[in-house]
Amino acid sequence: MCNVLHKYLRQVIGGLVVLTVAAAVSLSGAGCGKHPVALVNGHRIDEADFIKRLKQEQGKPILMSMIDEILVADAFERAGLKVDPAEIDKRIKELQDRFPNHDEFVKWLDGQGLTEEDVRGKIELMYKVEKLCTKDVKGYTEADLKKFFEEHRKERYDKPLRVTISDILVNTKAEADKVYALAKQKDASFADLARQYSMSATRSAGGRWPERPVDQIFPKELRKPAATLPVGSISKPIEIRLIEGEPSQWIIIKVDERKASEKAKFENVRKQVEEDYKQSKAKSISSLLNELREKAQVNIYDVEFQDLLELYGTSTKLPTFGPGGTQQGGTSPAPSGSQPPTRGESSPKSQNTQ
Repeated sequence: MCNVLHKYLRQVIGGLVVLTVAAAVSLSGAGCGKHPVALVNGHRIDEADFIKRLKQEQGKPILMSMIDEILVADAFERAGLKVDPAEIDKRIKELQDRFPNHDEFVKWLDGQGLTEEDVRGKIELMYKVEKLCTKDVKGYTEADLKKFFEEHRKERYDKPLRVTISDILVNTKAEADKVYALAKQKDASFADLARQYSMSATRSAGGRWPERPVDQIFPKELRKPAATLPVGSISKPIEIRLIEGEPSQWIIIKVDERKASEKAKFENVRKQVEEDYKQSKAKSISSLLNELREKAQVNIYDVEFQDLLELYGTSTKLPTFGPGGTQQGGTSPAPSGSQPPTRGESSPKSQNTQ
């Protein structure tokens, strides 16, 4: 599939924020609306008021997202497609590898109000969308794949110089000199020194970062020593400025491992090439969603969101009544005390359902 990790990050973060707000909105029927969310100078913000505001300001995009997710899941199942758990695991690992260690990944999730299960669900949804967008891409030849490979080999398939480093970040040159002297002592443990002195996000992992291309290391002052220092050696303190306008800090790095650049061979990456080729010829996500919406059978029972039905094939609106209670158009409302049909149950169709 797509092999650009920052694309995953944008999609995952954006999509999961929507899911988190949706979960909060769903609490509106939980019967606990008088619980305070916050207390400000003695004034309560009740849960019911908080959820009402969420529904007013975010309700429509959230409902659209939830409807579209069901349409994607149904279309995926009808097409006879299957989720590959190994592929989902691979994508999750790629996302986790953007963080120094698993604890930092979990800390990021906590900051977003998310769980690892949320991540899995969103990545699985993206996987289904990609499969639906590419399922009709057929008729290509081996020559087509080889041509695509040669056109995109350098930026997609060749492996650049990669390095695994550990770091110790401190605020002053004096601190850096002290730590450097300790690190150069016989039998010194760089990992233990990182845990004791470092201010870096990698501290809990003994300063160790995941493997990455040298040209992607930040800050850029670390790229030359990462590329040239002998494996196992430690740099002298390096002055860096992580944020423009902020005071300098000092960092020491240890080169743990280095892998030479590799020129890709078509035979070794053919599967990835085929997936990328299909992605390049796939229908757009917006086209897919428009097709699914046009064929959808959707009933919306909340009057605040009735106008969303214009997007979907079914235009089931709440009925109005004339004099004497005679129904004027629309479809019959759900009987008193009944619940709207859930996914998997039959639902009433309007005359213009496709």
